[in-house]
Amino acid sequence: MKALKIVGVVIGILLLLTGGGLAVGSALANKGQAAFAEGLTRSGYAGPVDGKVQSVAQSEPVIVTVSYTDNQGQSQVGQGAFAGGRPPQVGDTVSTYYSTSDPSQVVVISLPGPGDLSAIADILRTAAIVCLIVGSVVLLAGILGLALGKKQPAAVGRGPTYPAGPAQQPPAADMQRFTDFQLQVVEPPNPVRNLDNSLTSAQQSGKNFFAGNRPSDGVSLGFQIPGVQTAFSCNGCHELDPAEGEFGTSKNASFEGIIPQMFKIPHLRNMYTKVGMFGNAKVHAFDAPDSGQVGDQIRGFGFTNEGASPTIFHFITAIVFHPTLTSGFPLINPNNTRRQVEQFLLAFDTDLAPITGQQVTLNNANSSVVGGRITLFEQRANAAFTSKVLGGNVKEIELVAKVVQGGTSKGFLFNPGNSTFVPSGGGTALSDAQIRALANTAGQEVTFTAVPTGSGARIAAIK
Repeated sequence: MKALKIVGVVIGILLLLTGGGLAVGSALANKGQAAFAEGLTRSGYAGPVDGKVQSVAQSEPVIVTVSYTDNQGQSQVGQGAFAGGRPPQVGDTVSTYYSTSDPSQVVVISLPGPGDLSAIADILRTAAIVCLIVGSVVLLAGILGLALGKKQPAAVGRGPTYPAGPAQQPPAADMQRFTDFQLQVVEPPNPVRNLDNSLTSAQQSGKNFFAGNRPSDGVSLGFQIPGVQTAFSCNGCHELDPAEGEFGTSKNASFEGIIPQMFKIPHLRNMYTKVGMFGNAKVHAFDAPDSGQVGDQIRGFGFTNEGASPTIFHFITAIVFHPTLTSGFPLINPNNTRRQVEQFLLAFDTDLAPITGQQVTLNNANSSVVGGRITLFEQRANAAFTSKVLGGNVKEIELVAKVVQGGTSKGFLFNPGNSTFVPSGGGTALSDAQIRALANTAGQEVTFTAVPTGSGARIAAIK
């Protein structure tokens, strides 16, 4: 019985804390409603007023036609995007904001939603009152029970104990050696990225949204709560900071509604390796429709921890990224932006430049074919690059040339400062034209290799 009374005290305290938290939430929701209305006013919109749904176009985004009476008492008909809440039906009464300069332009919100935070505030306030009353009663009853109740003898027993973990764990020294090795493993260059490290127009547009200021996840309240962040851009979670070795990860963890577990924010360097699964069913946590049968899925394992999202595009249709007026993907043509972000993520930056590891051999018959690639090698050997594992601010690559002369293998390291090839072990440096000319002699082919910065001298010296 004493345990039940203690439980009562704990529950009472938890209810009081919950009630206090709900009361704070109610106050913040009221403030958010005011900020929301102020933001629309600054954008030239008035409202909300009650609108009657006349038609619903099931497009992306949903376009709704409503009839309404404006604040001047004039009957109006407007059309615009549906910005939040549940999708409306013909005949529904919805919260409507209209443009003061063009009453035919509206933003429609199906209540309750981000357009009526005051309704949410009322719900939170009512729940807070209930929690505070019930919590007080339960806490008082528990305290009185403990104060007035008699102590009961308790039987003390001890159950069996079992060793934790497998019967034979690897020795700590072995695990440390494995850890030391694994921390040196570096993701390879991204094969999707252009060799000159440039982005296509779609990839660049995706990067602009990824790194932009618009929150793609969460709820934008329109104001800042000190110490609390309620909405994040893509880069706000998946930070791209090569100087810190952060390629989509960060020093934080995240809890998303679509994944019921706390996770360290994952990196994005290897998204291209997960491609190969394409079909998906319609589920409530994602805006994406059922894909239907798309054939056998021969590889790929999805883009969430449990493998449920088959593509990046499907993942970023999750409800946490749903288009709203102030957060999520854009209200206008969100799928186009999703495709652009998908293209950028598949070509995401890594610790090594895209051209790293590329190799080409020049001989006396293929200069027209490989000459351009050698020139690109030289350009990238002089291109600035940031990589924590390579030492910070470095060049994308170092360029090594190998040739066999008179039966002896010789290595040269390209010097981007004066565009010469310096022989390993000393000797006269060769110009670009001179080292290419060596390949004009049969059996004297020159092999050029783009190697990671810091490895050039060592590889050039290998016979």
